[in-house]
Amino acid sequence: MAIKTQPYNGKSKTIESAFGRFQMQFLKRDWFFTGQNITAKSDESKANEEFVMANKSNLPSLEDIKAVYAKRRQEWNACSSS
Repeated sequence: MAIKTQPYNGKSKTIESAFGRFQMQFLKRDWFFTGQNITAKSDESKANEEFVMANKSNLPSLEDIKAVYAKRRQEWNACSSS
């Protein structure tokens, strides 16, 4: 069943499902990964704001986040190419 590409319709965009898998399989491994976005429907996908604020001083810097993201992307690519 084909779904026509439409604005604001995540199901119609293949990148949305691929990035969703990347988030759930790789980014979620890090304790500071807060979830997909602020409009997420499931509790699993929402940020735990109370936890984040309680650990604010332990959060990584932007440069640290970029390095972790690059590492997770390499892991994803290595897994995908196997």
